[in-house]
Amino acid sequence: MQELLAELLSELVAVVLLALGTGTLTTVGLYLERLSFEAFTSGRVTFALWVAGMGALALYFGPYLMGYTELLPRIRALAAGAAE
Repeated sequence: MQELLAELLSELVAVVLLALGTGTLTTVGLYLERLSFEAFTSGRVTFALWVAGMGALALYFGPYLMGYTELLPRIRALAAGAAE
């Protein structure tokens, strides 16, 4: 019983940390994209392109790699385990 509880607790901690990481990277990515737009409209094109690239990377790693490929399957597995 304790082994099952420890396994469930560790999986819940992993899901919470992945959710926090996904949210953080998504927020940073959106902020960088907004900063890129502001830099571009003020005429700093080179800086705007660099920041846009960094924002795109953050948006790739956050919602897609952490959220879609890691977090979503873990949530589905937890939901399937709870339904049994």
